[in-house]
Amino acid sequence: MERVKTNCTYDSPPNITTLFTDVTERQIILLSICSAFFVATVVLFIVESVLFVQRQESKTSARHLIYIQGTFAAYSLMSFLGVVSPLSSLMCEFVFSVYFSFTLKEFVDLMLHILENKGVDEEQESDCPQTVSLAAPPLACCFICICPHVKINSKFFKYVKIGVYQVVILRPLFTFIEAVLWTNGYYGFAKEDFGIELLEILSAVAVLVAMYFMKLLYNGHVELFKPHYITMKFYCIQIVMIIVTIQQAIFHLLVEKGVIPCRDPFNSAVRGSVIHHVLVLPEMLLLSIFSSGICRKWSQQTQRDSTSLAKETTPLLVDQPFFE
Repeated sequence: MERVKTNCTYDSPPNITTLFTDVTERQIILLSICSAFFVATVVLFIVESVLFVQRQESKTSARHLIYIQGTFAAYSLMSFLGVVSPLSSLMCEFVFSVYFSFTLKEFVDLMLHILENKGVDEEQESDCPQTVSLAAPPLACCFICICPHVKINSKFFKYVKIGVYQVVILRPLFTFIEAVLWTNGYYGFAKEDFGIELLEILSAVAVLVAMYFMKLLYNGHVELFKPHYITMKFYCIQIVMIIVTIQQAIFHLLVEKGVIPCRDPFNSAVRGSVIHHVLVLPEMLLLSIFSSGICRKWSQQTQRDSTSLAKETTPLLVDQPFFE
């Protein structure tokens, strides 16, 4: 497809072959730096995944942890591809959008798995159940006075699962519709209408609702989650969401205001997208390092709990892992 020339540049990014035909020294240096960030993030993820397996965690908990830790490597991969091939950056965003929705599901499944191993029965009805306030971020933190307390019972766990699992259905669905519109030329760099904006808003709401119910689940069992550093893990996932939405929106606004000018072979919208992906690479490395430290502390706590449990029981339980 022939690219149309407008102003100082083209209206669409070049393909990867055209882009690397006349690469400059500055571009080579930038790609080398981006490659270093990407490789470091992936290596750290592989090392942490091996450590999870070697520490004899249960298959269930190890799968959840690896998937959550893989969020940073996945976004780093998509961003690196977005820098190397700007023409594919929108598709890369679509792919990570789907991955991130499943990350939220894995996170709440991990929390439920911890509660199960702490002796919390989702189906058991208590005569004096605990309560939790509905005033929780990121949705209801501004309505503390009017948000009631609800009982933590089987219905509570049911609504938490529905509130989180809906993102696994809705966000990929919205992403698929956006991809269809993109392939038909209705969606692209700096090309959005009300329908596209509505899909993006609905997708963001689905994520916010999922994170809200995750926060409710945490608030109802704070003491049980403290040894597992769930709060810091949750903050890391929230930061990823901020980068995906707010940081991207900021660059979109800068493009609209003309702060980011066009420069051949990229127009201003493509340059804003490339700059966003370049910044994502070191951000994901830092979050991966931070989250790895948290996961390592959690594994050490798990081993200590497992050792103490073995000492209090019969010798037959010495080699059993903490998670059943």
